[in-house]
Amino acid sequence: LNVLGSIMGRRFYVKHAGRLYGPHYTVFIGPSGISRKTTALNFLRLLLRSATRGKLQIIGATGSGEAVKETLAFADCDGPDERDRVKNLMNKRDEEALERLRPQRRVHVIQDEISGTFAKGKGDSATLVETLLESYGCPPVLDLQTRKNSIYVWHPVLSVLGTSTPERLRKSLDISNWYDGLMSRFILVLAKQNGILPEPGDVEEPWEEVIEWFYRQYQGWHLDRGEGLKDEIEVTRTDQARALWAEWFLDFEATQALRTDEQRTALRRTPDHALRYAMIYSVACTDPDQEYEITADDMARGIAVADYAAECMLRLVVTLTKTRESALEVELLDAIRNEPNISTRD
Repeated sequence: LNVLGSIMGRRFYVKHAGRLYGPHYTVFIGPSGISRKTTALNFLRLLLRSATRGKLQIIGATGSGEAVKETLAFADCDGPDERDRVKNLMNKRDEEALERLRPQRRVHVIQDEISGTFAKGKGDSATLVETLLESYGCPPVLDLQTRKNSIYVWHPVLSVLGTSTPERLRKSLDISNWYDGLMSRFILVLAKQNGILPEPGDVEEPWEEVIEWFYRQYQGWHLDRGEGLKDEIEVTRTDQARALWAEWFLDFEATQALRTDEQRTALRRTPDHALRYAMIYSVACTDPDQEYEITADDMARGIAVADYAAECMLRLVVTLTKTRESALEVELLDAIRNEPNISTRD
């Protein structure tokens, strides 16, 4: 689903307080050596590269926020001549020329052990978190002025796919990562430990068929002209899908009212996730000559994925909240012990 959303780019959207596009951020979480996170990541990297014939840029690390914006600015460039032209157009803020040259700039971050990315955002001078926040949702433009560079990215498309272990993630995150809006933008997927798998023997893996299907989808959604866009298409909803959405949304809001402030903050984008996944399911299962429309089945699938991601998010938030409360309790007890006028019994 993450790769499909990335391939869709700005081609499709569903209306929900604006336009929701397919690209999004996902993190696989599980213990090392058992959950096969890296194995899945390597296949998805191969899948994305093969499906787009290497035309969608993949990077393995994020670096600074400025570096991410610069990578987006020159994504899809065919050689140094186009880079120079893009740089000149960015300095001029010539949106029409940038649109004609490349209607979107696409980068997919695929990073094994992404916890370091979250840790980088904690410094006062760090711009990475700000850039991830700005880039989420395919904004019209990203703008950055520095003393050396003028970065003006027209129609940036950023997707993120990473992995981590529960231990590393807990060390790199705290509750503030939800209040600044970063983690609520991520879909968390917790791996289930099924024990040691038996030797499978000779199993025919249909990877070639899967890659070919993704490639056909990619070709059907985009033009060859600079890998640009056809007109953006709104994916509508059937009446049954709207009714299902309304019923689920009311239940979700009622449950949100009973949660803690930290939990509500962490889950505030769950409705966006549900609609985005419903749209991805709809587009992936619709023939190009048919109307793109979210059915009740598509909506049910999108809601199921969003509910599962919310469950994973809640488990992490509860763990971090307990960790913070335990730390405060230790500090309080230390302060009491060091107070000469208060006895241990008091």
